[in-house]
This record gives sequence, structure tokens and C-alpha cells, in this order.
Amino acid sequence: MTRKVFVTLLTVSISSLNAFSFRNYIRLKKNDTYVLFSKAKGEEPKNVGYGKVLQLSATKLHLYFEIIVPFGKKNAGHLDLRYIKQKGKNYIIKLKGYDQMFVQIFQDVLVDKFIANNGILTFNIDGSQKIFFQMTKRNNKYTQIITNYGRVLLKKN
Repeated sequence: MTRKVFVTLLTVSISSLNAFSFRNYIRLKKNDTYVLFSKAKGEEPKNVGYGKVLQLSATKLHLYFEIIVPFGKKNAGHLDLRYIKQKGKNYIIKLKGYDQMFVQIFQDVLVDKFIANNGILTFNIDGSQKIFFQMTKRNNKYTQIITNYGRVLLKKN
């Protein structure tokens, strides 16, 4: 009897380690404001914007951001991710992305479960052009996002 209870507890513990949570990929908390830094290889980080974590739970991540584009103009937008379910070797996430430049993306994306369970949230967005997205925690200070357009670091304000 004791062995059966131990094996059951061990199984529950291991499966909870592999449970999906957006908290695994971001160093910020709900309502935290952050600064966006762009960092090219060999260069010092450059402030390119700011934002706020509007929602953060195991199944929801909603970021507001404002990016400074050339000529001092700003482009504000939202990235809203919601965990839907596990399907085979993937997680399915509902993605809503939109900005004031009228770029809108609404679709379900596949996240590789193995990579996600090892601390990297990565997926491809299909639309008029294919976009790569990756989010991970970096050291003790930053959250890193990499896309086709480059790399940005989110640091708590």
C-alpha cells in the first residue's frame, strides 16, 4: 500500500513539473511595467520602448507595449496568449496580436511540448508572412523575445 501511494505521488509530482504555465517564460508579474531593450551582438542595449503586463497566470499572458519607431513615433500594441490544450507532442495556444498600425493576428499556434517544458516558448505565426516567435527567461533580470525582426529584452521598470 505504501509503495502504491509513493508511486502515485511521484507520478503526480513529475506530471506537475511538466504542466504548462506562461510563468515559466517571463520574469515579470501581473501589473509590472517594463522597459524594452534592443541588443545587437557586440552593442550596448538600446531602449526601444516600454510596456505593462496586463494579465499573467498559468494559462494567460497579455502584454501591452509601446515601441519607439524611426523619427520618434510610437507604435502601441498588445500580445495576448491563452493556453488551450495539449495535443500529442504540442501545446495549442490562442494568439491575438494587434497594434495601432492595423497589424492583426488571430490564430491558434502549435508550441513544441519538449522545448516548452525546457523553458523556451517558441512558435511560428502563419499569415501574410511567416513570423518566428521565441520567449525565454534570461539570467535573473531579463525576459528575452526573439522574432524575425530581432531580439528584445524586457526588464522590470
